Amino acid sequence: MKIQNIVAAFTVILSVSVARASEPELLPTYWNSDDVSTVSFNGAGEVSQDWVEQFCDCGPVFFAGADLMYLKYFKSGGVGAPAGGVLGDFDYKPAWRINTGVAVRDGWFIEGRYMNYSGNTTNTTPIAGNLSADFYNVDAVGGCILDWAYGLTTRLEGGVRHFEFDERIAAAAVNGTNVQRGTGLILGVQVDKTLFNGVSLYGKALGGSLFGSGAQTLFNFTRPHSDTSVNVLEYGVGISAERLLFNDVVLTGSLGAESVTYFGAGRDLTVANPVVEDVSLFGLMFHLGISR
Repeated sequence: MKIQNIVAAFTVILSVSVARASEPELLPTYWNSDDVSTVSFNGAGEVSQDWVEQFCDCGPVFFAGADLMYLKYFKSGGVGAPAGGVLGDFDYKPAWRINTGVAVRDGWFIEGRYMNYSGNTTNTTPIAGNLSADFYNVDAVGGCILDWAYGLTTRLEGGVRHFEFDERIAAAAVNGTNVQRGTGLILGVQVDKTLFNGVSLYGKALGGSLFGSGAQTLFNFTRPHSDTSVNVLEYGVGISAERLLFNDVVLTGSLGAESVTYFGAGRDLTVANPVVEDVSLFGLMFHLGISR
């Protein structure tokens, strides 16, 4: 799927929201219009406290979604092994993320997320080679959603992340791998600002410290696994739209830019005692989700 198709799909959701901004909603029979000013979702497409309280008096609300991302891989010391004469450049590559969770009437929620990125390139200079980078992380979080005046909503979360990162280089001058694993606590916050019925701007940030082990190889030399600590920082901004489909089923969509950096997860693979480096992913994200 090309980026143009992603933007077109989000535009459809957004245009429907704009066209119907002044129309009355098809509300469930238990809706109390005197208690409601707006219907809002956070930018990740997950249900907000506003929706839980206003749409559903019958118990928990379940939500799920999927993200299609186009991300570019960066490394603070240069992609590849510059000191060994292999400098590479990654194109934007597709990646994906899924989430599912449940929210209750008072704004509390639990959620699980899985993200996967796998990229490779032969775009190296001046020595021909093959580079690859693979990420995945699993989050288990919980938190609360707070609605404020002037269309502002805050989402606070805390939980656990497990991540794995592999980088590999195969060239005549350098042949090596770096593998990092870690688990730790994360904290996140997201702020949404409702523009008009069903459409919001959002900004979010997440950080944490992850502890685990890492190992490297360089030709026939293998460094044993060692204890490592990696700090993670994520942030993103974008626009989201949501639309009540029927009864209490809501479709959500988001389009935004995101970045994640793992500080200290990368290695310079040209020396027996590799230099610690930072690795990052940056690009576009399109989310589509459903809540009931």
